[in-house]
Amino acid sequence: MGLLSERLVVSASPAGDGKVAVLREIPIMDLDRLTIEESVSISSAALAEPLRRGIPINILGANGRFLGSFLPAQNDHGQWRLRQYARTLDSAFALAIARRLISAKIYNQRRLIQRLAANRGSDAAPALHLLEGLLVQAGRATTIAELRGLEGASTARYFEAWANFLPPEFPFAQRSRRAPGRGRRPPWRAIGDGGAGAG
Repeated sequence: MGLLSERLVVSASPAGDGKVAVLREIPIMDLDRLTIEESVSISSAALAEPLRRGIPINILGANGRFLGSFLPAQNDHGQWRLRQYARTLDSAFALAIARRLISAKIYNQRRLIQRLAANRGSDAAPALHLLEGLLVQAGRATTIAELRGLEGASTARYFEAWANFLPPEFPFAQRSRRAPGRGRRPPWRAIGDGGAGAG
């Protein structure tokens, strides 16, 4: 990765023959942060210009683990963090955010079941009706504990309905919070774990 005027230029040699091709040019003004993997070679100029503009640079290991950052000399990250900590002490704010998050989760669960049912010509009315009721309750919840209960109920009903759309060779018995142990995992668990890791 190098710097050309006010753009970061990403290039590579796809064929491995030494011929470099430009894959992408990224205007620095469009960035609020830059995250690269350790295998990326980046020039000093390409490091310096984002920092000069107050843009932090994060480095990830090959396994996706965060290794560290380059931070601008002047930044507000400390103040942002302090404000975040202060917000956690505001119970009304925490409840409002939790209510929005759980409502969004239930809405998406319901939407996915609705789409699956429409695509497969199946009747998922009972599950959709229950999820709709839980969505309404989540929007009116007055405590975090109540939201936890609603989230648990919606997730249980969602997976129960979702399992009905799986083919016979991918049976779904129950969810488990435990990490997969040694031995053969069921197909749905292998796909789920792989998807969670990629996300």
